[in-house]
Amino acid sequence: MSVQSRFSQQSYRHSISASCCTWLSLLILVVAGLPLSAEETPKVSVEEIEEHTSVLPSRFFHRFAETSLSPEFFSSTPEENVAPSSGGLSVTGSNTKVMTRFEVHGDFDVQLKFDQLDFEGTSTTRALLSVGFSDDQKTQCRLYRCKDHRQKQVLTASIFREALSSTSNKSSANTKNEGTLRISRIGDTVIWLFAGKNANTFEVLRTESVSDSPVTVDRLRFGTFATGGSKAAVRWRHFTLRAERILHHTGSTTPVLFVISSDGSQRRQLLTVPEDYTSLNAPDWSPDGSQLVFAASYGDDESSRLMVIDADGTRLQDHGPGSLPGFSPDGQQIVFSEKGEGVIVMRRDGTGRRRWSEQGWSGCWGRNSNELLWIERNRILRSSADSPEPELVLQASDLRDVRGLDPGISVSPDGQYLAMIHKSRTGGPVVSIRGLQTTDKVIPIYKGAVRSDVSWSPDSSSVLVTRTERECSQLIRIDLKDRYPVTPIGEFPPHWSLTAADWSPDGQSIAVIALVSTAPIEWHGR
Repeated sequence: MSVQSRFSQQSYRHSISASCCTWLSLLILVVAGLPLSAEETPKVSVEEIEEHTSVLPSRFFHRFAETSLSPEFFSSTPEENVAPSSGGLSVTGSNTKVMTRFEVHGDFDVQLKFDQLDFEGTSTTRALLSVGFSDDQKTQCRLYRCKDHRQKQVLTASIFREALSSTSNKSSANTKNEGTLRISRIGDTVIWLFAGKNANTFEVLRTESVSDSPVTVDRLRFGTFATGGSKAAVRWRHFTLRAERILHHTGSTTPVLFVISSDGSQRRQLLTVPEDYTSLNAPDWSPDGSQLVFAASYGDDESSRLMVIDADGTRLQDHGPGSLPGFSPDGQQIVFSEKGEGVIVMRRDGTGRRRWSEQGWSGCWGRNSNELLWIERNRILRSSADSPEPELVLQASDLRDVRGLDPGISVSPDGQYLAMIHKSRTGGPVVSIRGLQTTDKVIPIYKGAVRSDVSWSPDSSSVLVTRTERECSQLIRIDLKDRYPVTPIGEFPPHWSLTAADWSPDGQSIAVIALVSTAPIEWHGR
């Protein structure tokens, strides 16, 4: 939606004076997609920012000196480095994060006042404010008071794009140990600001066209960061957030495994997370449709366990450590990955483990139950029990517009195609297919915010993935026809985040894993 249309839909916008017209006109050009270099990014005065953000309808203000760190609105890690102090919240350490429980939509303005800043050590040390967006590149805009590795005291406005592992910094000298860090957004343009001891005199440090995507819950954060054994200490005084829309996430998130009909109807829950695990992933049906295998963990590969459950939700079995499991076409074996061990194959009952590839990851069955493919050092390799010497199937560096392979590859049931998810050179996820001959071309069939999990329909005519569209999770089918049409399957509550799915062998059902949280509450301010 353009800045112009959003302004017409929000009544509070009408209070903006004519002095903003030039600024808003430039923003409309940016959102409309007209090319603007960093030097051509619209400039804006502090007065225009104040006039615009002062009338944003959703507001949150927290004075740490009065209430310390409220678990209703904030979480922190590690907790022992965050403590109330006289006049504020004391945060210390080399990597301490305080995260808000807010999801922020539209234009916003966040301010964080600090004092008692102290750096210890000879390496880079920072006190920072960070805002993370839900765009494909997982962009983060950061503002920090820093002592860099040259021992220079600076103020840095930074853009970090996680999908690209790229950072753009603009720094200026600054020795103030108290002040206010501030990040604002109007349209898709982010503005970094700073004020010294007098919080009424802000200066604009940087303006860039970045993203109009919402700020993800827990990605509006502040804290300390240091390298090489150094550490920082700072006292945060108060936190202010204004936005077009703020959603308050009040509850914890629970992973759930459920089954739906192939048309998206008749949702049936199989189980919630077992034994207090915090994550479920990678469901895969047995060829006879009687069981599902999946992984359960505490959020990391080291704790991941392989679970098998009957299709009616009974007889849950733990088959030991592992992740990314998959039944063989004959149903007699399961392939999986294990941290530090590589690609492993075992019998269906969990016995007889044997290593297939020591350096591999994300194994999947090939054209039969005797052949495996896996990812190793950004390549896809293949071998069989009869010919154990690995054969190169695909090398990402040799392909056009492919930056890296995601875990989660899958061979079609007819053995003709390989489906994969990879990063383009611009950092966005891409779903592609290719024939299993080494001379076959990679064919992109979908570009968008998809998870690293892909499944085939039983007749090999469609690919199934989960994506985020307009901040809602969706299950989509991509048909292998002309122009690769996309069809959403079912509707899910907005506070559900779908992470993986798998089509049943008879094509009648789909197993889906979702992170289900308490529905967020619209925040109107206090």
